[in-house]
Formats: sequence, C-alpha cells, structure tokens
Amino acid sequence: MTANLFELLERSIVDRSKVAITTPAGETIGYGDLIALSGRLANVLTARGVKPGDRVAVQVEKSVPALVLYLATVRAGRSIFPSIPPICWRSSRTSSAMRSPR
Repeated sequence: MTANLFELLERSIVDRSKVAITTPAGETIGYGDLIALSGRLANVLTARGVKPGDRVAVQVEKSVPALVLYLATVRAGRSIFPSIPPICWRSSRTSSAMRSPR
C-alpha cells in the first residue's frame, strides 16, 4: 500500500459535509470543499506544466490557502518545498536581497 497523505485523508472522511477547518475569523470549510479546492489547484499545477515528481517551492504564511496548496501539490504527485516568510531580518540588505531576484 503506497498512499500519499492526501489519499489517506480522503479515504478517512466519512461525511464530506462536516467541518474540516474553522478559520480565526470564524469561517468554516467542509471536507468536501477542501477536497474540491485542492483538486482545482492540482489541475492548475498540471496546466502550468508542473509534472509528477517535480518540487514546488512556495513562500507562504501559515494559512488555510497554504494548507490547500499543500494538499493540491501532494494530490497531484508533486513535492512541496515551503518557505515560511521570516518574522524579522538581521539587516535590510539581507531582506532586500531575498525579495528581489537578480
């Protein structure tokens, strides 16, 4: 049995209408919606040319959209390489270098 995390999650859901996530603002997202959102985003990755086995590097805050992106990436057979934005930088020069590609 070689299931990825998304497949294990999907198999374990008995009732897709149940709440999967409650945001700090009080918004609720059901398991069915979470699966649908991740499916749409997985299709976008494929349409953009990201192939199974590719690594997807992203810089995201910890958030519901970041979780959906993670699930979509795994669901599509890709690997995700998240980079959490830093809270502070030692110098503005380092910060500037990290923000602007050369």
